[in-house]
Amino acid sequence: MVTGLLVFCVMLVVFFIWKMIKPRTGKNLTATANKNTPSFLYEVNNNADNEHVNTPPQEVWWKCIGVSDQLQLALLLTKKAFPVWEKFVLKNEPGYRNSSTAPIIKIDPALLQTAIDEISIYSGLQFPNISDKKIHQCNDNFVGPLIAMQDGYWPATYPVKKIFLSVYNILQSIMEQDNIPGMKNLLATSINQSLECLDVSKLYSQDEINSFLEMYRNKVQPKAF
Repeated sequence: MVTGLLVFCVMLVVFFIWKMIKPRTGKNLTATANKNTPSFLYEVNNNADNEHVNTPPQEVWWKCIGVSDQLQLALLLTKKAFPVWEKFVLKNEPGYRNSSTAPIIKIDPALLQTAIDEISIYSGLQFPNISDKKIHQCNDNFVGPLIAMQDGYWPATYPVKKIFLSVYNILQSIMEQDNIPGMKNLLATSINQSLECLDVSKLYSQDEINSFLEMYRNKVQPKAF
């Protein structure tokens, strides 16, 4: 009798321990991810059981379009998100200090517009020679503010940082045009950053953002095996 009771108690303890350490289900984890991540940063596919599954952002379809189309999409999205920067420079005189006692270093309010204009010219010429001095100059002009942002000396808001980085990464991609995989990764990063900026700033509805993406979705290239 005592032995049976002891066995029962041990089994009960084991059961409760198992319940405590049992992993959460995939559905709960997916729901949490979807709640915090814009749906357009996910690619929805059908699995063998016809259930919808979400592929994380690093697997998004715009990594699989041609580099020229990828550049056009990245450029389009920076133009859509550009009002975030315009609003910022209208209300603030952008600048930073390299230390608490250093003088303010002003950031040219036209920095992003100039870069976008040069990128637009570049993209329309179908990858001209990388020796383009204006592209190099635009890229160099981003370096100081970028370092200040990374070091915490330029306290820009999240959407402002995202549109700034989005334009910068397009410039970086052009500098990498002899390294196509590197160029495509930088363009994909730029696209993600513009989408995050658009999502946080609420400049457009999710349906409108999806319509921007839909223009390029049918350009996905089949994987080579």
